[in-house]
Amino acid sequence: MSDMSSIKVEEMRLGLFRVRWILRNLLKTDSHEQKLQLLGSQSSYMFVIHLNIITKDENAHNANDKYKFLIAVEEILPQDSVNVTTSKKVDYGTCQETLLKLNNQSPDSVVKRLNYWASRPVYMWIHPHTGSVNANEIPLQNIADRMWSRIVMGSLPDAITLWIDFGTTTLGEKNIIQGLKRLLYSQSQCDVQFVCKNGEVVGAHTLILSAGSPVFAAMFQSKSLEAGVNKVKIDDCEMDVVKQLLIYLYTGNVPNLSDDEAILVFFKLSDKYGIETLKNECVKVLLKRVTLSNAISLLVLSHVHAVPKLLESVLQFMATNGFEICSQQKWVDLMKHYPDLCLMATRRMTAKNDN
Repeated sequence: MSDMSSIKVEEMRLGLFRVRWILRNLLKTDSHEQKLQLLGSQSSYMFVIHLNIITKDENAHNANDKYKFLIAVEEILPQDSVNVTTSKKVDYGTCQETLLKLNNQSPDSVVKRLNYWASRPVYMWIHPHTGSVNANEIPLQNIADRMWSRIVMGSLPDAITLWIDFGTTTLGEKNIIQGLKRLLYSQSQCDVQFVCKNGEVVGAHTLILSAGSPVFAAMFQSKSLEAGVNKVKIDDCEMDVVKQLLIYLYTGNVPNLSDDEAILVFFKLSDKYGIETLKNECVKVLLKRVTLSNAISLLVLSHVHAVPKLLESVLQFMATNGFEICSQQKWVDLMKHYPDLCLMATRRMTAKNDN
């Protein structure tokens, strides 16, 4: 569709691609598609990007609510790409139904499911661009074997930046990760044991743990374990939680963060043991889940654990929802136990009202 759009593909690092899709004459038709071929390490891979306008509300007061449109990316596997002439039409109804079924799944569960397949994208996300305004990152969901999709509300974009990440970049790297995973699962050659809630025990390897956690490294270096038996007590955590933490340290696979309680558990564990990459993953999720019911708790959490980005996000939310926040019993508790935080939030609310 050369008259409707133009495309530019770049490999930003091995296995990570940025696709810039510039759209023209978007309002002439409700359905648009653009074929693209990757280059570099995935040069045999082809995709088709679809943009379908679903609804248009001429009476919308906010321009950001005017359009509802579907973004979908269809994978063309390398062995099929030679015979590709046209793409099948993307059906909005099917995409919507599948997206609703996946609504309670986190992007992390999609990544884990795809991680077993060689040479497949593990994550895709888009940035729509409207004039000089760039929207936030919008993750696409893997709704079918070869289809990634997301329904978006907002102004129609002038351009879309699509990111395609194939994850682990080399076969050798995959083999190493699989080997480390087998080492953990087989409990072979373990030199330290984690004692969990109810006395359950799981083994691990001090050198691998030290590479991912400076706290573990210092602990093992100073031999500050239980005398003579190399045991680490995490008796306030269930075995499943500790296992997911270990799997992350061995493979980089992020735990399931779809549950709000699980996010807080892994946030506190990663903070306690200095696992900054996992802590950052938890913060990314928390930034998207600030609500009236948890805003005050997250304000305290971000203050106690020194997470400025989360603190700022919560303060902005509280400033916008000041009346509802101040009506809660948690606000009274905040004034009592964290007066400085309460003052900070109050100033933000006052400044918001003044404007």
